[in-house]
Amino acid sequence: MAARMIFWVLGAMLFYLVSLWPSLQFAAFADNTRVHLLFLAACAILFFVFRVLAKRAAGGDPAAPPGDQASTP
Repeated sequence: MAARMIFWVLGAMLFYLVSLWPSLQFAAFADNTRVHLLFLAACAILFFVFRVLAKRAAGGDPAAPPGDQASTP
């Protein structure tokens, strides 16, 4: 249950990051380079958090084939 809640919170953050945040920055007349760099950095951080939490929830390497991962009860 907690993993689902964390997933939904991270999904909501990703939605805001991709769909709304750049538009708000451009509306505030931010420099193009600044908007793009902050967007890339924020996406990288968020995807890293997704990866770490997925690895922790799976109990192994999430990049491994499904047969190689440890099964969770």
